Amino acid sequence: MQQDDDTIQWTVLVRSTPGSEGTPVLHALRTAIAALADDIKVNVFFLEEAVAVLREEARTVHPAHCDLLEEIKELGGQLHAVTLPEDSASPFLPGVKIGNMATLVRNMKASDQVISF
Repeated sequence: MQQDDDTIQWTVLVRSTPGSEGTPVLHALRTAIAALADDIKVNVFFLEEAVAVLREEARTVHPAHCDLLEEIKELGGQLHAVTLPEDSASPFLPGVKIGNMATLVRNMKASDQVISF
């Protein structure tokens, strides 16, 4: 469903474990950056094991991911962690929004494209 102002919107869904074979998390982040650079509005949602990329400790464990996350934010993209209430105790990186499945579904409904990694 294209937006009224002709802005294209994508939802990028990241479920892969950081460091997985084939580097799907890096591909997801690079895809989001390329889309943002091409004037596509992007919301990146992290679920399951991928949420670890958004935690404060990721700065030392996954520094390359953190650099790409910063670039996404600088380009106007939004980062969302989909967690259960008991999982949100550990701090997230600045600018990460905490969401739930309802947030994800509403975003997917408003998107022109949903891409899963």
